This record gives sequence, structure tokens and C-alpha cells, in this order.
Amino acid sequence: MLGSILEEIVTRYEGRRRDALLPLLWDVQTAFGHVSPEAVRAISHTLRVPEADIYGVISFYTLFYDQPTAETTVRICADPSCALAGADDVLAALDARAEAALTVERCTCIGLCDRAPAALISRRGQGESAHAPASDLDALLGGDAQAVSHVGGTVRVLLDGLTPGRAQTLAEYGDYAALRHAVASAPAAVIAQIQASGLIGRGGAAFPTGVKWDSARKAEATPHYVVCNADESEPGTFKDRVLLEGRPHLLLEGIALCGYAIGAQQGYLFVRGEYPEAARSLQAAIDE
Repeated sequence: MLGSILEEIVTRYEGRRRDALLPLLWDVQTAFGHVSPEAVRAISHTLRVPEADIYGVISFYTLFYDQPTAETTVRICADPSCALAGADDVLAALDARAEAALTVERCTCIGLCDRAPAALISRRGQGESAHAPASDLDALLGGDAQAVSHVGGTVRVLLDGLTPGRAQTLAEYGDYAALRHAVASAPAAVIAQIQASGLIGRGGAAFPTGVKWDSARKAEATPHYVVCNADESEPGTFKDRVLLEGRPHLLLEGIALCGYAIGAQQGYLFVRGEYPEAARSLQAAIDE
């Protein structure tokens, strides 16, 4: 017999399949602090996904637990920027408190390198929130340490119009003027313009974006999809987090432009669990 809260959560996903596994796991994790065997069975039945696959996902992502945790889980980033800023001292101070309602862990980069040392806090029933600096324990545990990055520079391109701590609205962004302009042309013309611009990928390989889009459009296999991997976990790298939180419509318009150019009707957007504010910002932009 499912508990009422668990039943309410899984019922929201009736009719969905494997693509809903991550969001459903997040909902269960947020509500209970872990994913119990009972929850795994319910998820398996609802999504028609084998239990072994579900346990595989839980064990792969470090933010999921299959055992009960404390009411509050505090993860202190221990990657280079935070380590140099005193992460070990913060961990020692938290361990010294030895509070039963507190689980303390190390974690990898959470994209707050400019505010180090940083922390990711999970409160049962509330979900994740990022905090920095984490050196003030009272502010950290009380939820008063806000993770707002400073944006400098007199000439801004990607961050033009960004106000730290607040996401641009659709009207402020410009109501997707670039997309409206693009759909007035043929998809091939959009790809030609991307090729002429010399735009390259930013993942390290510097592959020409126009070539990639052209290949995707000409691919015989259908349907076509746009996949945006918004994962950013290299130590010292946090530019994408600032964009995701402050200018979410910039990313969404880019996905839409790509979809139009390559003939895709659907897209997938992955946001790492360590970026809770970015996920909320993007969801609000999608709803808008």
C-alpha cells in the first residue's frame, strides 16, 4: 500500500515512460530525502522501467540516495577554488556540530567558484538551494547566505542586460526577435548564416556549429531532436550557470533556432542537479 504522498507523486506521471525517470526521482528524493525500495517499485510500475535500471540511475547520480538521510543535507564543495578558500575548515566546523538532523558531505564543483567556499543544501520537502560563501555557518544553515555572482566589465555581450540575482523576463529579453527573424527564412538559409558567422562549439573541440547543424538536418533518421547538455562541472568554470540563471530565454531561443534549422520538433534540456537555481530559472522562463 503506497503512502499518500508517494502515491500522489507517482500519479502525476501516469502515462509517461523512461523519459520521465529523472524528474520523478527528483520529486521523490525531494519529498522523502531518499528513494526507498517501495518508491522504486512504484516508479518501475508507473514508468514501465525495470527496477535494476532505476537503481542504476540512483547509484550513478551522487545527489540521489537509496538510504534515509537527515532532515537537512549540506554538501560542501571541495574542488580547487573552494578548497583554497577554506572548504576543509567549513567541513570540520560542521562535523563538530554533530547535529542529528544534519548530514554533511563533500561534493564536486557546484559552479560558485567566484563565491568560494560554496555549499549545496537539501532540505527535505523543499529541494536544493545553493549558498555562498559557506564560511558563515549560521547564515548557511539559516538559509541567509545567498549565492549571487557579481558581473563585471564595461562591455558585455552574453551578459548584457543581466541583473545579478534576478532572471530577465521575456519582455526584457526581447520576445525572441531573432527567432521571428529566422523563421521568415528557409532553414537552409539559417544554417548558411551560422556557417558564415564562423560560430564554433564551446565544448573544447571547436567543431563548426554550422557543419553540425547541416549534418543534423540532412540526417535520414527521423525524428530529429535538439539535445542541450547544460552540464558544467569543470573546476573553476561557472559562466554557464550565470547565463542559465540570469538569461534563460537566451538559451531557450537558441534551442528553438537550432530546432527550426535542423527540422526538430522536440528537444531535451539537461541541467545538472548542482544548479537548482538555474533549473528554477529555466522552468519559469518556459512557463512564461
